[in-house]
Amino acid sequence: MKKLPSKADQRAEMAKQMGDYIAQGGEVKRVPNGVSGRFSNDGPLRSHSSVFEPKSAERTFIPEVVAALEERSKQMKAPMTPKKRHQAPKKMPIYDDFGEILRWEWRD
Repeated sequence: MKKLPSKADQRAEMAKQMGDYIAQGGEVKRVPNGVSGRFSNDGPLRSHSSVFEPKSAERTFIPEVVAALEERSKQMKAPMTPKKRHQAPKKMPIYDDFGEILRWEWRD
């Protein structure tokens, strides 16, 4: 089984990589505390799709259309008359005087 590196090993590896980066002329920019990568700190955090996509237009409530849709759904939910099902014959045991099964009969 493969051994996972400990957190100490990971920290040491990251420190080594950062040291190599700075030794090659790289620069680390400092970000002040409290600064966020969000565009606006107003309101709750939303998914990325809502940040980059334009908001959809406001919806207009049309009572006539809603009433027609509700009426149609009521018609679709109208109770149907139950169909008479054909009763399948049942297999019934025939017992003797001692309670033992003699034979099976099919009855409607």
